[in-house]
Amino acid sequence: MIGIVKTSDKRFLYMSTYFKEGVIYSDKALDFKDIDTLILPIGGVDRFLFVKDSTINLNEILNNSNVKTIIAGKINEDLKNICQNDDIKLLSYLDDPFYAWENAKLTSYVLLKKILNDFDDSIINLNILILGSGYCARAIYHILKNINKNLSIYCKDRHDIKELYCKGIEYEDLNNLSKYDIIINTVDFNLIKGSMFSDLKYQVKLYDIASYPYGFSLDDASNYHFKVEILPKLPSLVPREAGQVLYLTIKKMI
Repeated sequence: MIGIVKTSDKRFLYMSTYFKEGVIYSDKALDFKDIDTLILPIGGVDRFLFVKDSTINLNEILNNSNVKTIIAGKINEDLKNICQNDDIKLLSYLDDPFYAWENAKLTSYVLLKKILNDFDDSIINLNILILGSGYCARAIYHILKNINKNLSIYCKDRHDIKELYCKGIEYEDLNNLSKYDIIINTVDFNLIKGSMFSDLKYQVKLYDIASYPYGFSLDDASNYHFKVEILPKLPSLVPREAGQVLYLTIKKMI
């Protein structure tokens, strides 16, 4: 029996429907007494073992069930320790390449809708820079290249730079920021900071889909009168599709 902790994240509601049977989807710890597999939300648990975006403490579930496997998103040391102490198998769906790529494609789809809305569907001739070279950066590149030819990627890793060249992807350093109309960040460390903001176009649109501390220094952006649009959890805006990706990923793991 599989238990899925109910939170405000609708992706997990849709995921539970794909399993069809053998699933408990609840926000009450006692409902999980018959489960052997527990699925936690993307945030996992906090340092007190409370499930993120929930009032349930993990110990409440474990003390009243026979859980053998926990599948989570983010895994902290507290979750690792309790699983080791209780001999529980611990897995993360975030580590699965299928999940990472499919989630990145959903991210790029939602971001494209946002950009088209902001620019009244007219981005064909705009200069666009993507910061990063991971799953999300590549998915965004692939979806944008069909409607824009002035597209570049910046990354720091030399291996990734060589791979971009081999694939015919335009690589750009950060010395020519003034030409860009849109800059999209996908990495969780400051790449554009300080006086670099003085090189940007006054009307440039800055989008950040990464986690804190983001690719843009928010304090420096404010000091130079730029607004950074922080866009977290974009796949949650298409919960049905994202729930199916979670289902297909976790189904392989159990």
